[in-house]
Amino acid sequence: MAYIEPIQSKSQSTAGKDILLFIAKDAKSQQYIIPNAQTTTGFSASANASSETTKQGTVSKTSAPEYTIPFEAQLTQDDVAIQLIKEALTKNTTLAIWLVYADPAHSVPINGTTKGYSADHAIVNVGEFSMKADSENSATISATFNVTGGLTSNTKLVGDTVTIDPELAFPVSDKVIEISKTMSAYVNPAEQTATKVKG
Repeated sequence: MAYIEPIQSKSQSTAGKDILLFIAKDAKSQQYIIPNAQTTTGFSASANASSETTKQGTVSKTSAPEYTIPFEAQLTQDDVAIQLIKEALTKNTTLAIWLVYADPAHSVPINGTTKGYSADHAIVNVGEFSMKADSENSATISATFNVTGGLTSNTKLVGDTVTIDPELAFPVSDKVIEISKTMSAYVNPAEQTATKVKG
């Protein structure tokens, strides 16, 4: 049997800080909102498998996958995204969410300092929302979004290469990326106080 070289990515692992969550009131909105000081995001999917015995044998069935998107961030009083999440929860309305893989090494040029990135998109309901604060750490908010209608991606496999569909690339300016990296370097008040005391 002839040896065939396996397909293997030559890219570096994606850094967690390069995956950013963007929110909008609906999928048609062009006004994206990026929550401040994001600490955790991503998604999980699950599907139930079942089997049924028939006269012709066993029939296996798998349900459509159900997706959830967890999200955590440091609390910022004037964060528009947090207010948007609160209103969606109390009014029982949906939001549009994009998980953007904002790695400049994997982007397509759009114009000037704006690049197009790969992204997963979903319409969601707010399943859970909470705020936690104590005397030693910074206040944090957390939410769980339940995906309605599935998760879609703007990437596709061309031959053995994953490519971004240029027409669906998610636009983000270099300035936004830089601000997000600054926010990811956040130091909580307790650590700042401890440093000042030691000094």
